Amino acid sequence: MGTEVNACSDSSACPDQTTLLQSKVQTHTFDEDDPSLMEHEHRTSIEVNLATTKVFGEVPIYNYHLANAGGMNPSLAELAEQKTWIIMMDSSATDDDEAKFCADLKNLGTNVQCVDSGDPDNNGEPYVTVKANEAELKSVLSQHFPHVKYGEPDGPIGIDDPEPDPSLIEEAVSTPWGLDRLDDSTGQDGSYNTPAHSREGAGAHVYVADTGIWTKHVDFEGRATPAFDYYRAGNDKVCPQGDANCGRDRNGHGTHCAGTIGGLRYGVAKQTALYAAKVLSDSGSGSFTGILKSLDYIMAKGNKPAVWSASLGGKGKMHSIADTFKKAKAANILISVAAGNSNDDACGYTPAFAPAAVTVGATQKGDRRASFSNYGSCIDVFAPGKDVLSAWWNSDTASKSISGTSMACPHVSGVAALIFGDFPGSDAASVEANIKAYAGKQQVTDAKAGTPNLMLHVPSWVPGGPIQTFTTTAPPPTTTTTTVPPPPGTFACSFESGSKPYCGLWEDARGDKFDWSRKSGKTPSWNTGPDKASDGSNYIFIEASCPRKMNDNAILKTNQAFQIGSAAFLRFDYHMKGSAVNTLKVSVSEGTTSDVVFEKQKAQGSNWNSANIDLAKYTGKSVTFAIEANRGSSWSGDIAIDNVNLFAGTAGGGGPPAATTGAPPATTQWTPPATTGAPATTGAPATTGAPPATTGAPPPPATPPSGNLGKKVDALQRTADQILKLLKSLQGR
Repeated sequence: MGTEVNACSDSSACPDQTTLLQSKVQTHTFDEDDPSLMEHEHRTSIEVNLATTKVFGEVPIYNYHLANAGGMNPSLAELAEQKTWIIMMDSSATDDDEAKFCADLKNLGTNVQCVDSGDPDNNGEPYVTVKANEAELKSVLSQHFPHVKYGEPDGPIGIDDPEPDPSLIEEAVSTPWGLDRLDDSTGQDGSYNTPAHSREGAGAHVYVADTGIWTKHVDFEGRATPAFDYYRAGNDKVCPQGDANCGRDRNGHGTHCAGTIGGLRYGVAKQTALYAAKVLSDSGSGSFTGILKSLDYIMAKGNKPAVWSASLGGKGKMHSIADTFKKAKAANILISVAAGNSNDDACGYTPAFAPAAVTVGATQKGDRRASFSNYGSCIDVFAPGKDVLSAWWNSDTASKSISGTSMACPHVSGVAALIFGDFPGSDAASVEANIKAYAGKQQVTDAKAGTPNLMLHVPSWVPGGPIQTFTTTAPPPTTTTTTVPPPPGTFACSFESGSKPYCGLWEDARGDKFDWSRKSGKTPSWNTGPDKASDGSNYIFIEASCPRKMNDNAILKTNQAFQIGSAAFLRFDYHMKGSAVNTLKVSVSEGTTSDVVFEKQKAQGSNWNSANIDLAKYTGKSVTFAIEANRGSSWSGDIAIDNVNLFAGTAGGGGPPAATTGAPPATTQWTPPATTGAPATTGAPATTGAPPATTGAPPPPATPPSGNLGKKVDALQRTADQILKLLKSLQGR
């Protein structure tokens, strides 16, 4: 049983927290199969799509739509079919817990079976892969849900590299063009040289997750070793010493990638150790379970520091892969993956989308994005990938030129091996940061909007000693912030008073779903929202917990129109942290016409950010303003704003006027937000001096509540917070 606040009894706007206390409380039985009533953030490291999630035995099943041809509404025949499911367990699970799970499956007396499992006792990934129909899976999950985080259907992966252009195939050059490009800041000079005194990858261990490696090829000089073969009979997938057939390549793709990583003639890191991790069949196909098993092996038994290089992929966003990558990176395994060859957004593919991976797009000669290469914000760096010459599988001396992001990925894996070798003791995060810091900036043409424009480069670093420290995003430049008075007429609001309209100007709109809530300190929900105000002690935010639903909106608007003059602006601070953050936008309206002048979607980091909107295009017009936030797919989507400063401008040109009678009073002192990093925290006053009559500025703010009334408002707010926490705790039972 649980308690729900009946926030909306009709089609009118949902009330804010104060009104929630006066709402009718109903008791009912929660729908245990409703994924929106579960907390997901402690289960998975990526955003949950509730529309493709089902619940079995109190365990969410992500990407359920991929299990059946019928998607979220499978037929009875599909429900009866056995499928392969990946069951991810929490960090406290042991090998014995996995064995118990599999034993309980066997006790069902059907054909259900455990296909695979991890090795958490030796720092591997806690998971099991089972073959079962839905009824069988639900029966066991209902017994084990305290240990199980989530499940999802296994799926296919493979290689889909385009055919090379025969007119561009290079078979007799002394230096492959991709290598030639890496050591030059721009262009090519006909040679490839690693930094002076480089160990050329010695001391690093690169696991090539692919079709295997033809380890006898002369280009490997005996440095390539069979390590793992997912297609080996039995449960033990580790290659025995001396077994040349284990991890053997009969396709060519894996051998080609290994040659680019560490071959004597074709390789970036010519002295690195190479390991065959066969996760793709001889035809180039595989499954997500094979990826999990190979990484579990490396985490538990592999040599470190390690690079896991995977030129493969499949559709969708697999939670199990993203979470395993995150754990592997923390275990000092750098993950290097191909972006994909669909000329599409890489964020729609696994493993390319995974945040913990270094995702590699492909270029052709001349630093142009290859026409087949995927793109988008999930790309980390570009590397040569069209018509790349490397070793081949059908003889000990064979070579071939092929194309794909599959060929770009090994270049990055090789550079990672160089850095690991030249800077002993480096961790995977530092190596990734250095790869990005060394890369050429804004060199790739047709990289596509929103794609990081970085071109892989090996500069002349000095090996030895501690690795240079970089952050994955460039730190803000050093700036000096001077406290100056705002332009006369600026209407500043830091929500220090709970009286509405806030600061006499900002009111709750009619027709939205709920209202913004005022808060000091941390928001009630875990790991979402700010810990404190940007300016002063209070801010306002949208409380995304129950009974809010996906896309429910809260709108704050000005209570009158402004005649916009010269140099007008709207500035504010915003905070968007959480796994289910939706959208924050600002609109400017003139009559029935409305423009969106600011919009941010999804999480924007853990700090307050600043927005500065130039209102020049509205000069001479009478407009109103609205700030709207939308609730995401779950409770982890609190959006907050603070320190809102509106300057309607002046009637003449030349920018904001200077004060005419000396320094303004202390109450109007104002620190403009910094252009980067966190905004200034100097407290802005609730009001400023009266604006000139020609600016159409708002009237003075309403009088704040008296001391006793203010205390009652704060007490009511705290009570509302406590009730919401109680509701969420009841949901979890």
